[in-house]
Amino acid sequence: MDENDTPSSFRATVINTNRSGFDLFRRTSELLEEVVTKPRPHTSRFALALDVLFLQAYKTFSGVYFLAVRGHGEDAATLLRRLLEITVQIGYLTYDPNPSERESRAARYFAHDPDHRRTWWKGSIRDLFTSIGLASTYDQDYRLLAQISHTCAKRLLFGVQNGSILIRDAETFTPTVVFASRYVLGAAMKWNEVFNLLDAPRLAALSDEAINPLKF
Repeated sequence: MDENDTPSSFRATVINTNRSGFDLFRRTSELLEEVVTKPRPHTSRFALALDVLFLQAYKTFSGVYFLAVRGHGEDAATLLRRLLEITVQIGYLTYDPNPSERESRAARYFAHDPDHRRTWWKGSIRDLFTSIGLASTYDQDYRLLAQISHTCAKRLLFGVQNGSILIRDAETFTPTVVFASRYVLGAAMKWNEVFNLLDAPRLAALSDEAINPLKF
């Protein structure tokens, strides 16, 4: 990798080096782009909250691509952390099938004042993961992403070449784009249970592919 590569040539290098991951990312993006601008009714606060969170997940998922193809590993990981947070909030919003509880959670989401320390799910971020059965995801995924986001020296993704620190890298983005796809597809599965706009067989196939480590 040449630090003097043009943006377009460097982008091509990143994609080609991480081809299997970017192929999954592309197909996931194509599926979501078919529906994000389609009109859909918001018949309840719950449906509106779910749509708001899903659109944030989609935008953050898209943002991962632009940082990844520029070789900005830590910054892409920081967006990946946000995407995971949004996906888990969607999981919490939809976890209880009782309509009245879903409405109550949606009301708390919209009423939440970020200047107050209390979260809308009434606990810590680890409590959020644990409440929907994802404590292991917190331990294995979220903690690492948070450490990268907080610039922990032992979690920096900088490479070294000829004694110089490289500000970008083309080699390490398959996990980033695969996990971005995995997280947003998880959000999309919950969203589609309510809005039913995504092609369900394609969504299921992509989700299965995203959690299969042998594919990458």
